[in-house]
Amino acid sequence: MRQSLCIDWGALFDACDNDINKMWDTFKNIIHTQCNIHIPQKSKPFCGKKTTWTTPLNIEVRKMIKRKHRLWSRYIYVDHIYIPTPQPNVETKDPKIFNKFKEARNNVRREIRKIRRVEHCYQ
Repeated sequence: MRQSLCIDWGALFDACDNDINKMWDTFKNIIHTQCNIHIPQKSKPFCGKKTTWTTPLNIEVRKMIKRKHRLWSRYIYVDHIYIPTPQPNVETKDPKIFNKFKEARNNVRREIRKIRRVEHCYQ
């Protein structure tokens, strides 16, 4: 790049009739063209918005998501809320419920990945 910029700048700027704007444009254009020639351009990965679903989720997957949310809320039940009598289906941080939630979460993730794979093949 240094060798390509060995230009007679005085002769180049004399052709601009002492107009500073013309001199600047000439200098800027030469530098930009040499940079484009000698400096490799690296593209950065796309970090935009995630693509939305092209088709709505089917009923079974939506039911699985709803079940996953219900299991999570059962697992994270806040015990500072006053309940007059103990209820049989109210647990707090029960490992059995958490294992059911993990199983539901993994099933939902697996089904959504299948759907994405199929949609990707048809695009």
